[in-house]
Amino acid sequence: MPSSGGSRRRAIVLATYLVVLVAACVWTFFGGSLLLPVGLVLLPALVLLRSRMSLSASLALLFVVFGWAVLGVMIVARYTGIPALAAVVAVAVAIGAFCAIRLYRAGPRFVRADVVDLGFAALGGLVWWG
Repeated sequence: MPSSGGSRRRAIVLATYLVVLVAACVWTFFGGSLLLPVGLVLLPALVLLRSRMSLSASLALLFVVFGWAVLGVMIVARYTGIPALAAVVAVAVAIGAFCAIRLYRAGPRFVRADVVDLGFAALGGLVWWG
């Protein structure tokens, strides 16, 4: 029975994540920041990558791939006439949904050390930005 409750809880978390992701992406069309959808997209991808490599390597790989993906989307949007914001948001929803569903099926989780490392990295980034 505990696996059934855990499975239901994971399904609720997945559905909530997808609703929040779509709402954040729609919000960008009404003048909202693109940072919220980007953060929502990167989190499940980071958890998936973290299950296969170290936290620092997965963060580095994620940011490099993210930069190249945005560049590719901008180039495609330029030559196809699709608005760049619409293309970025569509790709963000697709990647976020794919990673979340994959994470739902695989089930890897962060460990406490990862949460502490990410907290220190975020704090360092905020201090540097400030």
